[in-house]
Amino acid sequence: MSIDVPLVSVIITTRNRHDDLNKCVESIFNSDFSSFELIVVDDASDTPVKLTLGKNSVKPLIVRNDKRSLLSYSRNIGSSVSRGKYLFFVDDDNVISTDCISNLVKVMDSSTSISVTSPVAYFLKQPDLIWTSIISKGKFPSSYVINSYNSPKPISTDSFHNAFMIRADYFNSIGRFDEVLFPVHFSETDFAVRTRKKGLKLINVPQAKVWHNISKGNLNVDSTRAFYTLRNRILLLKKHSTRAELFLYLIGILPLQSIFYVIHHSNYSTDNKLKTIFKLFMGIIDGLSRPVSRQ
Repeated sequence: MSIDVPLVSVIITTRNRHDDLNKCVESIFNSDFSSFELIVVDDASDTPVKLTLGKNSVKPLIVRNDKRSLLSYSRNIGSSVSRGKYLFFVDDDNVISTDCISNLVKVMDSSTSISVTSPVAYFLKQPDLIWTSIISKGKFPSSYVINSYNSPKPISTDSFHNAFMIRADYFNSIGRFDEVLFPVHFSETDFAVRTRKKGLKLINVPQAKVWHNISKGNLNVDSTRAFYTLRNRILLLKKHSTRAELFLYLIGILPLQSIFYVIHHSNYSTDNKLKTIFKLFMGIIDGLSRPVSRQ
């Protein structure tokens, strides 16, 4: 009796991180799950993507954006050329375990009420230290808690990021990633909220592992990404929360976060610091002024 093995579309989004990308691709090819296609979306890297493929038989599809279009657009483009039953989105600065995809598929196959499965993410430079397991909605408006404990079995999560698997049919019916409101930052959270509103489940799978090349506590940002740092928190509340929660955030939390991110972005900006801070505040203005349909 044969068992149907679903095709998984592995979609990697990348920009100017060629070494990280090739390590990510290598880990994909080392997977114990062989029924996959590989799609790499190059978000207008300064030098077009070239992959070190070795003797692997799977020929990747490389899609290049003509101009920098950010994460949501790139992920949506990758999904639009995919053929898989499941979409495994993974950022270029990740390395996956050999059984990551198979464990995510196993849980996804267990119930059609599951829309998203996500692995536990570890620090690449501290491989035994968990960066993110489940993400839970915090007590304060627009707050989400990144948890670092490991459940012994698959467990519900309120959101996900960095690496995750979605049913292709649900991805399209829910509405894909919102490229307009959330080009980067909180695009996964917005999708997660829309998913949960449809009564579908998001499950974190502790047996599936990825290692993220990120420094503990320090997130680099450039002026383009700075624009969306606080803007998207405001828009997320406008779209999904009550007016009372939005009001509480604007008067009680946003001023404190603005001070925090001015300091943070000044220290970790990868381009002009003054421009980065300017774009941070321009994003706040855009978030406050932009009309959003409540869902």
